[in-house]
Amino acid sequence: MKKPLREQDFYNDPAVNPHFNDLRELMYSSVERFSEQPMFLDKEELSDPYGAVLFREALEHMNGLGTSFLDLGLKGKKIVVIGENSYLWFLTYMAVVNGVGVIVPLDKDLTSEEIAQMTVRAGAAAVVHSDKAEAKVIKALNDTGFKTQRISMKIAAHSEDCLSLRQLITEGKAKVAAGDRRYIDMELDREAMCTLLFTSGTTGVAKGVMLSHKNIASNVVQTAKYVNVHNYVGLCVLPMHHCYAMSDQILVGTSQGNCVAINASLRHILDNMKEAKVNVLLGVPLIFEFMYKQIWKQAEKK
Repeated sequence: MKKPLREQDFYNDPAVNPHFNDLRELMYSSVERFSEQPMFLDKEELSDPYGAVLFREALEHMNGLGTSFLDLGLKGKKIVVIGENSYLWFLTYMAVVNGVGVIVPLDKDLTSEEIAQMTVRAGAAAVVHSDKAEAKVIKALNDTGFKTQRISMKIAAHSEDCLSLRQLITEGKAKVAAGDRRYIDMELDREAMCTLLFTSGTTGVAKGVMLSHKNIASNVVQTAKYVNVHNYVGLCVLPMHHCYAMSDQILVGTSQGNCVAINASLRHILDNMKEAKVNVLLGVPLIFEFMYKQIWKQAEKK
């Protein structure tokens, strides 16, 4: 009978915590070990049940979307992603950094003026946005007259002024299935910038922070040595555009086969935890204080 891994054995076992040099290696390593396991639990609407995306499916989607991005001439370009947490947000991030260009994650709560400023400063060639962020993105681009390709996570098909992220995934997958390996075989420079993050601007104008695959991958590898979320289910509450959530929950979780359930909203944390059978939660003090108050409110009612 196989003995259970002790904590120190778990952290040092390369079969559980493998070393990887970039985020593409992370994806392929995880798919090899967790192919048919759910990687994400997400829902279209608040009232919908969770739908699962398997590790294998996520890799297929990433390669398909990356191939379509290359067809759009986005190789080496900066691409903004803005919107609430979702599987499609994560997919956009991974497709861009793993063979296309530089991802520029923006806070969904920014004003249209701030979105305009950061998009122009980054020199973004495309903006991928959620349905809720669409109005602010359109206003930002119209106010500046900045020419960039707009891509929606919501619409099912391309329109005259906006491309559909979902259709790009489908089109790219078909090309990969037909033998197109341009994206899959793209050589990565782990020292080059792959992510441009803007600071909160608390003390002045937001500053752009340049991160490479080496920066992010080394952080994830080292963090994974102190975290055991192997085959657990985690609830993603913190915004993905923050390094803390993306590296310590999403990417560390990916490396260990953790399934990430997307939290619909703060008001639904407890409901989402129950529905997804969550046993890991990454948060900040405010999150846990909110949960504590919600639990006591329910207790007082009874």
